[in-house]
Amino acid sequence: MSIVRFLLTIALFSSLCLSCWAHPAFQTNSSENDDSGLMMALLQANPGLLENPGPFLIFRTATNYPANMQGGGAGVDEADAICQAEAVAAAYSGVFKALLGTQTTDANPRFACINADCTPSDPSDHTNWVLGANRTYLRADDMALIGTTTSHRIFSFPLTNPFTSLPPSRWHWGGIHGSWQTLGPAPGVGGVQSDANGWTAMSNGWIGYSHATTTQALYTGTSAGWNNSNMHLICVQQ
Repeated sequence: MSIVRFLLTIALFSSLCLSCWAHPAFQTNSSENDDSGLMMALLQANPGLLENPGPFLIFRTATNYPANMQGGGAGVDEADAICQAEAVAAAYSGVFKALLGTQTTDANPRFACINADCTPSDPSDHTNWVLGANRTYLRADDMALIGTTTSHRIFSFPLTNPFTSLPPSRWHWGGIHGSWQTLGPAPGVGGVQSDANGWTAMSNGWIGYSHATTTQALYTGTSAGWNNSNMHLICVQQ
C-alpha cells in the first residue's frame, strides 16, 4: 500500500469515527436521549420498520351502547368516537376504531370481505376496515395475545385468547359473519336487518361473544337491538 493510500484510509476512518460520535445515539446526556437517538439511527438505516409496527391493542368497551350509534356522527363513525373516548379514559395511546361490520350498501360502509375469508379477493374488500395485515394484536386488559392477522387483514380461528377476559357481560355488537363476510343483501350473507341500519337505528344488529375464541367471537347467529338492547363494542388500535 502506498503512503498516500494509507494516509487516505486513516483520514476516512477518523471521519467516520467523528460522525458516529456526533450522532445523538452516541451522546450520553441522558438515557432518554440515548434511547431516542438509537431509535432514530435504527429507523434511518431500516425504514421498513415503520411499515408494520406493533403489537397493537384490542379492548372491549367498559360501557354498553345501543344499536343506534348515530349520535354526532353516522353509525360506525360514532362507534369510532366511542372507542376513542374510552381509550383516552383508559390511558391507551393512539387511535382506536370499532370492530363493526355493515352492509355494502350502507351510507357509511365498513366490512372486511365480500367472499368468505376474502377468498377470492374482491376490489371492495377492506372498505373502511380497522384490522391491518400481518399485525399482532394483544388484549389491552392483560396484554395476552389475541392473534396475528393474515395478509387479508383478518384473524384465522381459533384466536389464541378472546377479545377480553373481563366479566360480566359477554356480548358485543358485530355485524360481521364468522367468515368475515359482510352481512346483509347480496353480496354478503345474512338478513337485511344485520347491522341496525348501519348502526343508526334501534333495529336488529348481529352480535358476537366476547369470551369466545371461535367464530362466535364475531358472529353468534343472534341479533339484538329491536328490544332496546345495549351491548359492548370491540375497539382496535390503528
